[in-house]
Amino acid sequence: MKLFTFALCFIIYMFACKANQESGYAYLIEKQNIHEITVLEAIQVSTYTYLKCNENGKEIWLAVKKMDVKIGKKYYYTSGMEMQNFTSKELNRTFESIIFLESVSPNPEMKKEDSSESIPHQNTEQNPHSKI
Repeated sequence: MKLFTFALCFIIYMFACKANQESGYAYLIEKQNIHEITVLEAIQVSTYTYLKCNENGKEIWLAVKKMDVKIGKKYYYTSGMEMQNFTSKELNRTFESIIFLESVSPNPEMKKEDSSESIPHQNTEQNPHSKI
């Protein structure tokens, strides 16, 4: 009987810990302005990975330093620089809106990034990322 009581208490404790951890992630996401995305498509080019993502039911495009991502997986980011009507020369494609990021993380407990340090600023032609 004592073993059953101990096992039951242990199971309840584990569920409570898991629920607390999940609510902790929600708190981090809300308070640290962490964005949760699901990758729908990834396009690799020489130095960038372009990600078509779902964020809160809205499709968005992100660009990060070249990295491996898994389609359908959730990732997180904190800040970036949005560009309107950005043309990628490598893809020969214009994105109506795209957010350039330093990185995305599979973990919501990521360090908050300073958006001013996330993207290198270049002054070339009309587009600061015209070499892409």
